[in-house]
Amino acid sequence: MFSVMLFMSCLLCSNSLSTNSPAATASTTRRLLSKPAKSVGPLTQGGGAGAGDGLSMLEAAEKRWDMTKSSPPTPPPSPFIRPSQEMSPPSLDSYDVAILGSTLGLIYATKLQSMGASVAVVERAKVQGRSQEWNIGTGEFHSLQSALNLDLTPAIGSCFDTNRVGFGEFECRVKGVLDLGIKPDIMTGILKEEFEKAGGICFEDTSVSSLLEHPDSVVINKADEEPLCKAKIILDCTGNGSPIARDYRKDKPSGICVVVGTCASGYSEETNDFGDVIYTNGGINEKNLQYFWESFPVGMVKEGEKSNTKTTYMFTYLDADSRRPTIESIFDDYFDLLPSYQPSLKSVEDLNIIRSLSAFFPTYKASPLKKTPTESSSSAMRQASSPPCRRITSAVHEAIPLDLSSNELQSVNSYLPNLSAAWMFQKAMMKTPDQGTDSGFIERLLSGNFKVMDDMGPRTMVPFLQDVVRFDGLLGSLAGSFIATPLEMPIIIGHVGIPALIEWMGHVAALAAFTMADALVSPNIDPDRIPNQKERW
Repeated sequence: MFSVMLFMSCLLCSNSLSTNSPAATASTTRRLLSKPAKSVGPLTQGGGAGAGDGLSMLEAAEKRWDMTKSSPPTPPPSPFIRPSQEMSPPSLDSYDVAILGSTLGLIYATKLQSMGASVAVVERAKVQGRSQEWNIGTGEFHSLQSALNLDLTPAIGSCFDTNRVGFGEFECRVKGVLDLGIKPDIMTGILKEEFEKAGGICFEDTSVSSLLEHPDSVVINKADEEPLCKAKIILDCTGNGSPIARDYRKDKPSGICVVVGTCASGYSEETNDFGDVIYTNGGINEKNLQYFWESFPVGMVKEGEKSNTKTTYMFTYLDADSRRPTIESIFDDYFDLLPSYQPSLKSVEDLNIIRSLSAFFPTYKASPLKKTPTESSSSAMRQASSPPCRRITSAVHEAIPLDLSSNELQSVNSYLPNLSAAWMFQKAMMKTPDQGTDSGFIERLLSGNFKVMDDMGPRTMVPFLQDVVRFDGLLGSLAGSFIATPLEMPIIIGHVGIPALIEWMGHVAALAAFTMADALVSPNIDPDRIPNQKERW
C-alpha cells in the first residue's frame, strides 16, 4: 500500500481577512501598520511564510488564535485523506513523489529530482519567495549548497560577523549562528529553474481539496474535486496549517510561540552591525509573559557596508489558556518596548515599516504525529528539522520502488528523543496564569545555563542555538548549572512540575541510549549484507 508522508515547515498566519477592527479606537499597532511604506523597490509575496500585508496578516492570526484558545480543534467536515479500494485512474499523470507546498517543498523537490525521482510540486499560490530576508548559519548554508550541488550565493542578502545572546546581566557573542541573510525570492528562483530544468513539474495557483488513497497510488484532487495527478508518495510541506495535520490533531496545542515584528529602516547605521539570536531586556510582565528579542541587519553584503534597515522580532512562549492576551496587544508591547531594546531608535514613529509579521506557532508534545487504528492507513510522520535532511531524502528515494506499508514509511520519522527533550526548554521559558513564579526567574535561569554553555565553548553553544540537542552538551550544561546555582534547583522543579520532569528525564535517557548506539552500533552495520531490499531499507 502506497502511503502519505507528512513533512512540516513553519507556516505563518497570512490569510487575507476584512480589515474591520473590533476595537473602538485604533491601537498603536493598527495605526503604524496602516502607514504606507516608503519606496523600497518591488516586493514579492510567496505562498507560505511571510505572505500577506500587515493588517490582513494580523487579523488572520488573531482569528485563528481566538479559535485555538476557545476550544479543541474542530474536525473537518470530511477527512482530507480518504481511502479507496479501487485502482487509480490510469489516465492521470503519475509521479514518484508529489510535494504539497513550495517554500520548504522546493528544496526537497530539487534534491529528489536530482536523485532521479519524478517529482511534482503543488502550490496554492505562485512558486516564489518573499522579498524579506530570512537568516541561516554560514555552516548550514554551505551544507545546503553541498546537499543540492548548487551555487546559492546570489541569494545572500546580508552577512555579519557575530550575533549576540543575552539575558539579564549575562551577554556573549557567537559566530556561525544565523549570520547570513538569505533572499527567499532569489533562492526560490534558482531552485525552481534547476528543478524544472531537471524535469520537475510545478503546479502553481492550485489548491488541493483532498487526497484519495488507492492501492497503487495517491490521487491529488484540486479545489473542485477534479483529479490533478497521482503519486506513489506524498510529502506535506504546507506548515502547521496543514489540512492533513487537521485530520490527526484532536487536542489543543501543548504550547504556543507568538511572534510579532517588523522589517524596517530608521535605525542607526553605526550600531547595526550585529544581530541578536535571543535576548531579553526585562522580566515576566503583568500579562504573565516573558518577552524575547531576535534581530538581524538587512542589506549588508560587502565588508564594511552599512545599513539602517533591520528585521526585529519579539516572541514569547505561552499556553492556549483562554485568559491569554490578543496578538494585537502583544504587538502593542513590541512597539512600546522597541526603543528601549534598540536605543538608537528615538521613537517608533521614525520607522519606515517595510513588512510586518503577526503569527503564532503551535507545538505538541505528541510529535511526530502518529496515526490511530481508527484512522486512514496513511502514515502520519512529520519532519521539523532544517532541510534537506539527508536521512529523509535518501529514505524517500529508496522507498519509491518498494511496496512499503504506512508503518514502514512512518519509521523514517519515528520517535526522536532530542526533539521530545526540547519540549522542556519551552516549558521552562513559559509562565502560566496561575503560577506564582517571580518576574526574574526565567532571566536568571537562562543567564545561568547560557553562562555554563559559553564556558563549555562553541561545540556546546552553537548546536543548541541551532535547535540541535546533543546529549554531551545537555549533560554538561545541566551539571554545570547545578554546581553554579544549586539553590535554584528546587525553584526550577516547582516551576516545571515533577511529572513533567520525570517524563523529560525519560527522553534524556533515550537520548543517551541513541547516542551510544550511534557511536557503537552504527559503524558495524553493513546494509549491503542484508539481501532483501525492503529489510535493508
